Amino acid sequence: MTDKNLLTLTINQHQKAYTVEQAFILCKQILVNNSPNFDGILRQIVDKNSLEHNQAKHFFQLAFNVYLQRKQYSNLLEMSEVAIKKFDVKDEKSQWADAFYANAVANRYLRNPECAKDSLENAVEINPKQPSWLRLLATMEKELGHFDKALKHLDICIALSPNDAESYWLRSDLSRALSTSALSNLEGLANLEGSQGTNYSANYSANHSANNSENRPAGDSLKNRAYACFTLFRYHQNNQDHQTAFSYLTLGNKLFADCYVSPAEQQAISSVRQEHQAISDIFSAAFLKAGHDEESDTLEAVNSLGEKSLFICGMPRSGTTLIEQILASHRDINAGDELFYLAEASQEVLISNTAEKSQTPFPFWAQTLAPSQWQDIGHRYIQKCQPLAQGNYLTDKMPLNYKAIGIIAKALPKAKVICCQRNKQDTIWGCYQQILGQGNTFSFDLDDLAVQFDAHRSLMNHWLTVLEEMIFVLDYQQLIEQPEVTVKQLCEFIGIEFQTEMLGFYQNNQPVHTVSSAQVREPLTSRYHQQWQAYRAFMPDSFFSD
Repeated sequence: MTDKNLLTLTINQHQKAYTVEQAFILCKQILVNNSPNFDGILRQIVDKNSLEHNQAKHFFQLAFNVYLQRKQYSNLLEMSEVAIKKFDVKDEKSQWADAFYANAVANRYLRNPECAKDSLENAVEINPKQPSWLRLLATMEKELGHFDKALKHLDICIALSPNDAESYWLRSDLSRALSTSALSNLEGLANLEGSQGTNYSANYSANHSANNSENRPAGDSLKNRAYACFTLFRYHQNNQDHQTAFSYLTLGNKLFADCYVSPAEQQAISSVRQEHQAISDIFSAAFLKAGHDEESDTLEAVNSLGEKSLFICGMPRSGTTLIEQILASHRDINAGDELFYLAEASQEVLISNTAEKSQTPFPFWAQTLAPSQWQDIGHRYIQKCQPLAQGNYLTDKMPLNYKAIGIIAKALPKAKVICCQRNKQDTIWGCYQQILGQGNTFSFDLDDLAVQFDAHRSLMNHWLTVLEEMIFVLDYQQLIEQPEVTVKQLCEFIGIEFQTEMLGFYQNNQPVHTVSSAQVREPLTSRYHQQWQAYRAFMPDSFFSD
């Protein structure tokens, strides 16, 4: 053991010498125990100049993984910048692609799209044969509206990893055409015939990330098969073979359900009506008014930013991304995208008061909070938003915030809510034919979607009864048919002047991070209206019921 293999770590003001191997084991143990010492100790280690490159990389990689898991993106950004400088030795080929990748991820989450893209391009230049990085780079280009560049990167992904169906799926958002070999390969991946096999969900690991996709064999993952099915759905839909298209779409949704829907989530889906009714019952008119009059002067003082908070909510595929893009084309409005800040602020207040409250599910914990605690939620939300708002109005486009309108009313009474509404059939079909991800597991089944839609509509009727002045209902079809009239009405509700640039929203070059990123780059169109009609014969009764 040489001296350079010894590290001196400060723990609770005591110093002790460790070998590199011992230090790494110690860091992992501290991490498991959620010790507050972890960050400081890790920083001590990476500052050691005596560490060999490979040794340092182990500790940096541990830091990257931890900060990403904990969503500590500022720490991830700082640590990745330290790593980039440490390994940028001009006389050696020692630049580290993983550090640039970590930097790209951090900047992406911190809403620095150009910095994120620059770092990812550096990572890809150093390691050009990493399909998952190329796929992310393509996604970033697509979000910025650079469709030709996105296609180029996806074609390289497919050439590197022809069995990775996710790249085909992303490509299908830009081009529905498939070569003969690509079509044959996707059909093999989807394995439509004999698809009623084993449900692998019990064995499917949440850690089976996209980063490992290039190493998995064809058809090995349900998720990979599902992406293939959704891509083939689009291909056959584009070629007017609706029966085959619907078969692939149905299978793709079942495969995603096997991946993501745990018994607990299935129970949540089945009890959605009860959940929505409980929200209505607890956030009654009397409850929403309670404490408001007594605290009105205080609330007006502490929630000055609340009057510039714009919540855009509704069912997925109801036009929420479109509305955010229209509003963000106004010079006084910044787009926040889908923010988790309201949920985070609420949870922080619950945890800071009693652990028992933090374990109480929503909406029942709402009854336990005092007016000062609601104000605290508002304070925290505003503080989290400030870097994005920069003094302007800020949109928060988390669609399922429609459940939290009562929280918004209690914590941010000067905020404004824009509820996007679209007819039932178009909304359900829009959800079912799109990959909305793990957070929207109701979208994998048409009957579940119908239940979700009906529960959403019922709850929105409640909010409109008790909080009418706070909510603007934006009808999707009216927007398509009368865009200028509708946008002017929306501006009047917010209290801003209409700007013609809002109608040219599709020319806005800001990044769009949702699955609608390609659609909002085109002018308003009615071509998505009633696309489900071609599949009418396959729809369950719940799809048509009111």
